[in-house]
Amino acid sequence: MTNTPHNIKDRFYKFLAGKTQIDEFESWVYNSTELEEYLGSDEYMDFISFDYKQKGARYEIEHLIYKHIDKSEFEAWKVKILLLDALNRTGDYTLAIRLFYDLYCHGYGFMENLGLVSRHAVKAA
Repeated sequence: MTNTPHNIKDRFYKFLAGKTQIDEFESWVYNSTELEEYLGSDEYMDFISFDYKQKGARYEIEHLIYKHIDKSEFEAWKVKILLLDALNRTGDYTLAIRLFYDLYCHGYGFMENLGLVSRHAVKAA
């Protein structure tokens, strides 16, 4: 589904990127009227009836979320956030720089220059 409202996408993306904890996500699910309106009662029930305390909850929630987002849009968002963190030196920008190499190794060929430069910089440090 690519017509997911921006506010919901943002919450989903932040959770998938590890920027939102499970308990914070759970609280948002229970309090979000926008999510219920967007999903409809049956799909919203999947989120509110989910046991967020169970072992492996993050993995299962990710599968629920992936039903409602475009994975390629999420990947583009994730790369954009990493680039902005590195450029503006915000967030954990040193991790972002190290992740450039990982992205390059996982098939993001356009990250070659940043990935290889960051790999050498990490080794030198």
